Amino acid sequence: MSNRFGELLQSFYNFGSLSYKKIIQTTTVGLDVNIGFGQSYVAKMNNLTIHGNQGLEQVTLAQNVKGIIIDSTVESVVLTGVKFNPSALLSSQNKITITSNTENIATLSIADKHYEALYFANAAGTLSLDSLGKGIFNLSRIQLDPNENYTAKVNKLQVYGNTGQEKVTIAPTISGVTVASNIESVAFSGNVSDYSYSIKRGSVVVTDTVTGVATAVVNVNYDPSGTLLEFANKTLTATRNSQGITVTDPTASSLTDMSGGTNFQYRIDLSSAKLGTYLSDVQNALKISLENIGDYLSTKVPLQIQILTERVSTKVLAQASATLTNITGLNGVTQTTTFLADSLQGIDTNPGQDDLTLFLNLSNIHQMSFSGKPVAGKYDFVSILTHEILHGLAFTGNLDSNGEKTPFDALVSMENGAPVFTGARAKALNANKPIALEPETVGNGSAYYHLTLENDLMSDTFGKGEVRSISALDLAILEDLGLSIVGVAPIAVV
Repeated sequence: MSNRFGELLQSFYNFGSLSYKKIIQTTTVGLDVNIGFGQSYVAKMNNLTIHGNQGLEQVTLAQNVKGIIIDSTVESVVLTGVKFNPSALLSSQNKITITSNTENIATLSIADKHYEALYFANAAGTLSLDSLGKGIFNLSRIQLDPNENYTAKVNKLQVYGNTGQEKVTIAPTISGVTVASNIESVAFSGNVSDYSYSIKRGSVVVTDTVTGVATAVVNVNYDPSGTLLEFANKTLTATRNSQGITVTDPTASSLTDMSGGTNFQYRIDLSSAKLGTYLSDVQNALKISLENIGDYLSTKVPLQIQILTERVSTKVLAQASATLTNITGLNGVTQTTTFLADSLQGIDTNPGQDDLTLFLNLSNIHQMSFSGKPVAGKYDFVSILTHEILHGLAFTGNLDSNGEKTPFDALVSMENGAPVFTGARAKALNANKPIALEPETVGNGSAYYHLTLENDLMSDTFGKGEVRSISALDLAILEDLGLSIVGVAPIAVV
């Protein structure tokens, strides 16, 4: 097919300032058909041999015709009433033959790197040659029969449903499958933990956590029953309404409030957290974290925590925001956390008020493990929660904003231009030397309220596969800030 400018659909003959178009007509000699430039032709007779031209020619085979031969200069072929059946495609050198009930419907010649389009009644794709020069059909989209269970075995396939209950199973290693909203169920080969998902407009994008490649884009309709996402170990439900898409685990606990603790009591509100299928995992991790803290802290008032979710940079694992209250204290302290203030008084002065808000970054939630045990390639969520909760208890202040002074701020001094923590109990674990803190240069969110001690729970860096526990130094700092420590502290390593 020529690409020269001017040969788009017609040939032009020019005479001075006048011109006229010469249209190349389709001609038929016996059973031999030559399609005109850029024209379409409907084959209504058996045993025709059809040739294309230099334009974009199309051949439509009328229903029940057979024995058609089409050369490679035809750009697209439409098979009326013929449904796609892989076993009915016979490959040969530079050709592919479509059969039905042992009869040949059509034989199509294929040119190298030409990619003719082939349309079945329920599917479409392109023709090409394999490495041996044999013709192959590359399926790109298919519509299922009512109630059909279909296995997607090619990449980048578009699958459409019908009027029944259709299901698509995505074969292992296959990626880039787009599933229409009229498909009721989509099955994946791995466990739910092998994938992550994100919501994009009207679809759920399910991504392989190992390769980082999208396995499927599942469009979700407004039907109340939603779309089932079937994994090897769990089935999730994606539903859509005017507010957007929600993915839930029907078997998971729907409780959004938690409480517990003996020495260290807590109440947790998760009602505003959009955790979907991660709700039960997060609840379990919170319980482990708070019970770990309760091994060392004794308080007379419960810690009230609100859990919120956000999507921010993947560099952020989680964030904490303590509720602060103004006081007049020793060493110039003018502000403290509500939890610390109530703990020292032994009275919950605002029972309905949150002491701490934890922001969980959904951009990283799929990279978390929730058991409190090391898992290769995963961040330990229990360690992250414990770190953030200690910030909410007392590891906080205003040194990065020159505002009010908290108990932590009051025990920070500068040595050789760098901040250090000077609490007596913390210094006692460090040969009576102050504890180095992260400097202002690391930026807000990390400066002053993180230790420079590598591998401590309260340092500002944390890697995958690591699990960190509360250290003796962390407890000494909390005690310097006024909290009561019970139990046996870990061995100090400073």
